[in-house]
Amino acid sequence: MTATKHLKIQIEMDLEEHLDNGLTEQQAVGIIARDWEMSHEEVRNIINAIKSELNDIDRTNDLGDII
Repeated sequence: MTATKHLKIQIEMDLEEHLDNGLTEQQAVGIIARDWEMSHEEVRNIINAIKSELNDIDRTNDLGDII
């Protein structure tokens, strides 16, 4: 399954909301998978892609401790 940009944004917002409400990441993945009718693996793959993008200097232009 190829995640659209919209789906990635929605899943990222759902994940942040669940984590802010005190759930673990694994619990949040379970809820998101059920809500979006996806497998845990599909949700986990999207979350990993989101995390990867957050750490990609070319996308974020955040040089952080490099400077």
